[in-house]
Order: sequence, then C-alpha cells, then structure tokens
Amino acid sequence: MSKKEMTLTQAWEVKTTLPEEAAAIAMAKDLVESKLAACVQIAGPIRSVYRWENAIQSALEWTLSIKTLESKLKLCTTQIAKLHSYKVPEILCNPIHQVSDDYHRWLHDELTEPSHADASEDIAADLTLGQNEPWHLQIQALGSDAAKHGKVSLQTFTPQNEVTAFTFDQWSQPAGPSPLRISFEAIADQLSAWPGMYFEMDGSFVWVSTERSEDGAARWQLDGMIYDRAGTVQYVELKGRCDRNAWTKLVSVLNPDDTPIVVHLIQSSAWVLESDFRKTFL
Repeated sequence: MSKKEMTLTQAWEVKTTLPEEAAAIAMAKDLVESKLAACVQIAGPIRSVYRWENAIQSALEWTLSIKTLESKLKLCTTQIAKLHSYKVPEILCNPIHQVSDDYHRWLHDELTEPSHADASEDIAADLTLGQNEPWHLQIQALGSDAAKHGKVSLQTFTPQNEVTAFTFDQWSQPAGPSPLRISFEAIADQLSAWPGMYFEMDGSFVWVSTERSEDGAARWQLDGMIYDRAGTVQYVELKGRCDRNAWTKLVSVLNPDDTPIVVHLIQSSAWVLESDFRKTFL
C-alpha cells in the first residue's frame, strides 16, 4: 500500500489578526510578493474579546488566512512578526492534512521559485550540523529546470567543538519537486529488511543505529516519510541524524540510477546537491 497523500504536513495555514483592513491588505501583499505565501484571504471585521493588561478588551479586527509550505513557514512567521503592529501578535500555524493534488502543485509552483527573502547572493544558513544536532531535510531529484541561485554556508561542529565551514551552490527548482526514479514498493522491499529499521506501509519509518554508546543509547536515529504519487516516489523527508555510512546506504537505495539529487535543508530553506551535502560528514 503506497502513501497516496503526497504531502500531509507540507501545506500549512497561518492565521493572524490586524486592527485595520489597510494593514491586513498591506501584509497580505508583502507575503505574496515575497513568495512566503501563495495566497492570503482576508476576512472581517470580526469582534475580538480578550484580556490585556489586566482588563477585558473588545476590538474590531481583520483575520488573515495565509497558505504556505513548511519550507517557508519559519520565514513567513518571522516576516509576519516583523510587519505586525501588535506587541504580542497572534500567529497560529496549522498543518493542512488533506489537500488536493492540483492545489498542492500550485502551492509548489508559487513558492519553490527563489523568493525576495532568499535573493541575496550569499545566504548564511541558520542550520548548524553539530554532532548531535538533528536534521530536517528532504531528498529529491534535481529537476531539469533547476538553476544555481547564490550560495549557502553551513557549519559543522566536531565533538571537540571545532568549527568547519562549507559553502555550497544553492539551487532553485521553479517547477517544484522532481521525483526520484524509484517506486515506493522497491524502497519498501529493501528498507524493511535492514537491522534497526522499523518500516510501516504508509511510508513512515524509524531507523535506529545498532551501535550503542557507553550509556546504552543508540548512537543515532532517523525518522523518515516517503511520499509517492502515480507509482513514483516524489521525495523523502528525514528528521533526526545518522552517520556517513548509513547516509550513503540510504541514498544508494533512493537513487539507484545515480542521477543528480538534491537535499532541501528545511531550516534554512536551501537546496544543495547531495554530493556536496555529503562533504559535511566528518
């Protein structure tokens, strides 16, 4: 049984409120123009009743319903807070668990091109790769329309707290995700037989290192989700950490044709070649 919902958590709805309609329209335009949101609906006026500074307040507000992707979520909420007039703005983020394929593809088409917020020539990632720092990333094929877009700088910290910096080309994929050239079933057959692998037929898996530290804990753990459509794996999402050997083994299964693939570093909204990302393993 394949995972038919392509992305259960990648599409997100962010909600906030503003005291004036003009301010709501201005924020909506800013988020859409900077490609931090694909669409913003504005509703109002609504009546809000709340406690502020030890008193019950009542005010008219306008609600913004902002549609974005998980890869843009941090930048989107940061920009909302920057533009907001409230000292303590309401910013609510909820994953959209069900979304039509066409609408999801449209979200990708709108938001996976280089955004204004990403447009500097050199982009310093806010993701560090310390020995125990968890990842949040996606693996997919490099699209035929992919193009280099500036630089991204990553830092790796050794167990001795020595810092090694890596600067890679950052890539954009205007047409959205490019599928991996392998079926869900082919991946499932291989991964489910690995030691320490707990694989579910909905596409989720947990891979735990069979090596243990002195206190008996597993040296690393990687949580994954495989997203497929029309018999082909669209991409694989990974959270956690693994070592170089495990990474190489996993990538060899996901990419049997040895075609160029990219790693999407979600915390920094950056795309880098997998062959470059592998250099960060010390």
